[in-house]
Amino acid sequence: MMDVAAMAGVSQATVSLVLNGSPGAKLSDATKKRVHDAARELGYTLVRRGSRAVPEDRSNVVFIADEITTDPWMALAFEGARDKAYEFGIHVSLAVSHGDRDTEQMIVSQMSRLPLLGFIYGTILTRRVDLVPALEDRHTILLNCYDGDRALPSVLPGDVLGGRTATDHLIQAGYRRIGLINGQQGVDASRDRLKGYRQALSSNDIPFDSALVKPGNWEPLSGYQHTHALLDLDNPPRCNLLCQRSDGARVL
Repeated sequence: MMDVAAMAGVSQATVSLVLNGSPGAKLSDATKKRVHDAARELGYTLVRRGSRAVPEDRSNVVFIADEITTDPWMALAFEGARDKAYEFGIHVSLAVSHGDRDTEQMIVSQMSRLPLLGFIYGTILTRRVDLVPALEDRHTILLNCYDGDRALPSVLPGDVLGGRTATDHLIQAGYRRIGLINGQQGVDASRDRLKGYRQALSSNDIPFDSALVKPGNWEPLSGYQHTHALLDLDNPPRCNLLCQRSDGARVL
């Protein structure tokens, strides 16, 4: 749906209104046509709700997130789980625990009264989690996190592979001075991306230079500041474009 919105030059909400045929939406015929044309070109078909029978004994999934307002990713993950579950006639409820064990225990106890298929437990940062025993005893899927024993199924990002693939791409393009502005230290994603970066360098016989790695925090200002710090090095990373250092010197 986001791809359709981008191609049509409208918001995702507009795409939803058009494709659902919402009668109260005040949209021009030209806008509707752009949305339908983009959806047709991309081969996108709106999921129709309630097309399958609801399982009588297991019609609910509970999605527990540690945070939902401080970061967009858990909200997007919840929407994805909800939309897929709707295809099977299953309802997904959202609960936010803020990582508090007592709150999580209360959520599990209350929601277990429902005809329950299972739980999804998601975190905004990739990390190890210490679950309440009640979750370990249920059908629980971990999202962006993992338990210490790796006993539960986990859906995790491939940060090592991502770091290696990105670095390999630049190496294959002919670059050997490659900078990395990483995320905050002590976080799994930052550790694994750095690992992939170093793997790519090692596989191509390029020595690791710690001066080329900067610990950021995923915020725009941090990226901006560390970019200037890298360009101010005596031997900075190589750039595709002509860059200018803070002292006025130009770097190819």
